[in-house]
Amino acid sequence: MLCSNCGTAPALPHGRCQPCAAGYAPAPGHPPQQPSTAGLKSPRGTGIAASVLLGVCGFAALLALLAAFGLYRQADTDRLDLARAAVTVTGGLQVLMMAVTAVVFIIWFYRVRVNAEIFDPAGHRRGRGWSIGAWFTPVVFLWFPRQIAGDTWQASAPADPQGIRPLVSQAPVSLWWGAWIASAAVSRISGRLYGRALDADDFRGAAGMMAVEAVLDLTAAVLAILFVRKLTALQQARIAERSAWYHGAPSVVGSAPQPGLPV
Repeated sequence: MLCSNCGTAPALPHGRCQPCAAGYAPAPGHPPQQPSTAGLKSPRGTGIAASVLLGVCGFAALLALLAAFGLYRQADTDRLDLARAAVTVTGGLQVLMMAVTAVVFIIWFYRVRVNAEIFDPAGHRRGRGWSIGAWFTPVVFLWFPRQIAGDTWQASAPADPQGIRPLVSQAPVSLWWGAWIASAAVSRISGRLYGRALDADDFRGAAGMMAVEAVLDLTAAVLAILFVRKLTALQQARIAERSAWYHGAPSVVGSAPQPGLPV
């Protein structure tokens, strides 16, 4: 039986030949039912930029943590105004860096989503436009980006030696997303507490919640860096394998070791 996708190569038990099951285009001379590397673009540049900016966000979160400790210690002293000024400065730095990082991250996020659709056209619950729009849409921003990230992660995974792409662990995606959602929730609580604080006890309570928020921000930044780097590495490997196969130098699907993190 021939492959149900390219119609020329022998099919594996699941109906596709080994290269097509791995998401590769037909080789030269095969019916062009899929483009070769058309539409694929390396996410490495934006991935590096996003990782660096996420690192800066993590540093800003560390400064915010120190400012929260300062507010807690100075809540009943004459240095309260100075401690509050430190909170304002570090909070403003966080907002600025998160805004800049969000722009670069969403550009990277859209690029890997487009690549993933080429790797596996049928493996996505949301259209590629949602990889941008979901972040700005009320309510759905709580889970649409997570779905898109998970589908992209799965579509970018390497195939096994039989050409089948098995389900891969979603733990890196879930950990990053959970930390980010928790951080956003605690941020709202700490902001309200700080805005309503009137006495030393109020400021100490707000400072404690702000410290929790800063720890979650730092954790989310680290997990986001790991997510970006790993997904970028997976796609870089898939692009390289696909290009090599299409140009007449096929690699054995699934034989390569797991790609490491990009330098």
